[in-house]
Amino acid sequence: MLGVPYALPPLGKLRFRPAQLHTHLDDCWDGTYTANKVQPCWGYDSRGGVVNGWEDCLLVDIFTPQLGYDDPLPVIVYVGGEGLGEDGGRAFTVGAAGRVARDPGRGGGVTPGPSGPTGIPPTPTAGCLHLPPHIRAHKLVRAAWLSGAAPRHPNTPWRQADPSLVSQLNCSSVLCLQSVPPEDVMEAVSPERRHDTSEPWMVADGVIVPFIPAPPPITLMIGSPLQGLAHRLLSWRDRVGSSRRNLVDAVVEALQTHKVKDEEEENTREFGRVRWPPLQAGNNRRKILFDSRQAERAIEWYSDLQEDPWRLLTTLVSDATVTCPALEKAATLARTRSHSRHNTEDVPVYSYVTRYDRTSRAGRMADGLSDIEAILGVFEEHNESDAKFSKTLQDLFFLFVRTGMPERHGPTSAHLGVYTMDETMTVMRSRLACAHWVNMSHLATRY
Repeated sequence: MLGVPYALPPLGKLRFRPAQLHTHLDDCWDGTYTANKVQPCWGYDSRGGVVNGWEDCLLVDIFTPQLGYDDPLPVIVYVGGEGLGEDGGRAFTVGAAGRVARDPGRGGGVTPGPSGPTGIPPTPTAGCLHLPPHIRAHKLVRAAWLSGAAPRHPNTPWRQADPSLVSQLNCSSVLCLQSVPPEDVMEAVSPERRHDTSEPWMVADGVIVPFIPAPPPITLMIGSPLQGLAHRLLSWRDRVGSSRRNLVDAVVEALQTHKVKDEEEENTREFGRVRWPPLQAGNNRRKILFDSRQAERAIEWYSDLQEDPWRLLTTLVSDATVTCPALEKAATLARTRSHSRHNTEDVPVYSYVTRYDRTSRAGRMADGLSDIEAILGVFEEHNESDAKFSKTLQDLFFLFVRTGMPERHGPTSAHLGVYTMDETMTVMRSRLACAHWVNMSHLATRY
């Protein structure tokens, strides 16, 4: 079934509000609901152009190998990120979800459609697990698997939206935003902001459940492919070559964040006595610069691990911004939970890194979608090694789905080791390269 509503349409007074459940008979449709089509949502294409669509995109696609009540199957809810969650990857996701659900031993699947900007906050929230109260109360979610999600702390309410966005829309309230045509909202975002994930340009739901320090009490698996950001760095692949100078420039460009100028703070608009948008506390608006000196030092760290400049770049940047922050937060969570006197539930945390090299447009490496494609059964298998990797990761994933554990006996929590996925699965005590990024957690907001 495709395009099944899981909440009220986010239109009118529900626009830019938390999703509302169907709670009254008046919310139901009359007759038969046709659940056999996918409709595109508002979004941006790869060049930042506005893609027209529908606002009512709070929908799910449901796949199951069988229907019955006597022996219910586990349900996998797949929430796509930037790589697979956008309209461009919808056909791929739908096909993959259908393939996963064919095996009755594995269970059914639910794939949320890509939510439009008027349904949920149009901002990357990687590393955040937002579970609505009714979901937590009924314990409908038993475990979560996060791939390539750098833990972040989104704490910017809608009142602290991008000043240029506020100025162009001339809105100082959600009520005003509800009346603006969707195309105007999309066009108001600057081209730079459409691709800049270092800061959200609007958070509108009013309630954010941060991943840290209060994660939901469910079992977690957190991990990433070794060169997870390779596709985001493709513009540098041919330019890096064998030049050390080019490699340094590439690292600086990939990791550098920008410092907000004092005059930008002074030029914020004021509505009455309230500064618009309100300034954030402390120095949150000031980003630490990553300069060429730091880049040189980082490259030295990785020179012994990776000889190829392109591979070095993709591994280094992925480690700094995604892999190492994710592994560190997983270890911290696991350590905290295992030593908590108040924790009466078995809610362990595990971590993994996939390091199997496969051929992709980024080269031969463990690129960003390799783990998800293997799990969904759409990993292109050209040889026996490819098949072994897919099976190894699928076995881990579906055992985790059924039992909440990655191993049948003695699973290794994240603070004790990291699962490394290749043709076989092993456990390493820690990832030594991550020690270099311990004091640079701010880089986790770069992508």
